[in-house]
Amino acid sequence: MIVAQAMASEGSELICTGFVVSGRGEGRLFTTLDWVRKQFVAKFGFEPIAGTFNIKIGAESEASLAALKQHRGIAIEPPNPEFCAAKCFRARIGSIEGALVIPEIREYPRNILEIMAPVNLRAALGVRDGDRVEVSLTPSGGGSDP
Repeated sequence: MIVAQAMASEGSELICTGFVVSGRGEGRLFTTLDWVRKQFVAKFGFEPIAGTFNIKIGAESEASLAALKQHRGIAIEPPNPEFCAAKCFRARIGSIEGALVIPEIREYPRNILEIMAPVNLRAALGVRDGDRVEVSLTPSGGGSDP
């Protein structure tokens, strides 16, 4: 069963549970761009590893995720229009801090969470495709919104 708990207020956390899935490799390109790395260091305090950790959520979580997207989050702005911008939120899986990245593109899937972190989350958590994980998301960006 996939569940999500609704946000009670701006500062509360949203908990989403889903299953680890492999991505298409596009996150690896995004996370290695110099302007992305610099903004993550400045705005989140960590240099992301190459690639993203992908979680597939169910319909129960999609409504909560849609509500989260209404918050400002933390912007990752491209240096030119060739690239898309992204809205990010602080995320935590277990004791590992990271960031949910939501690319600002129309065709982006509503049921996939992409997490960037300073460590390889698959290795650190000992998980593989199909394993169930829980992620805590902070709507306000954790008080560091630019």
